[in-house]
Amino acid sequence: MLDMRLLAGRPCSSEYQSTFSVFPFLTWFGGRYAILAFVSLFIWVIVPGGSNSLLRQFDSGQFRVLESNFLYGGEKIYAIIEIGGKQYKVAPKQTIEVERLDVPEGDIVELDRVLFIGGDKDNVVGDPVIKGAKVVATSLGEAKGEKVIAFRYKSKVRHRSKRGHRQTYTKILVNEIIKGEGE
Repeated sequence: MLDMRLLAGRPCSSEYQSTFSVFPFLTWFGGRYAILAFVSLFIWVIVPGGSNSLLRQFDSGQFRVLESNFLYGGEKIYAIIEIGGKQYKVAPKQTIEVERLDVPEGDIVELDRVLFIGGDKDNVVGDPVIKGAKVVATSLGEAKGEKVIAFRYKSKVRHRSKRGHRQTYTKILVNEIIKGEGE
């Protein structure tokens, strides 16, 4: 089943919700970088030549905001794929973190659970997946996520237990999206 929230933009935290309702195009940039992206666009429009260094920082991957070709206005194709029971909206040249895959660093990964392919001209919806469609990606290795604290507490008996957990993720770089037979 296709999660329709992915088509409407990325989910965001509540502190930026009012900003997104006023400027809906900021959902392209995601939660914590939305204000920074808006300020850089403001500088780019108002100050002539004042944004070149800031845009170079965006392009170098320091902020990891504009990694997608989809945002530059190049090849405007994106797909919604399913990996590990979760759905991700991906575009070519985008880096995402998915649940741990048993793939060594540098290997090619072919993801064939493509639920939706969209772009400028046409959209293809799978039933539940698109036959022959796949997303070709490169594994960039494994990384650990932020620590999640599981704290249990019972009142009046001095019982407390604290346990931390860091989930292992695999970073993948999306190389291309191949349309299948469902065109």
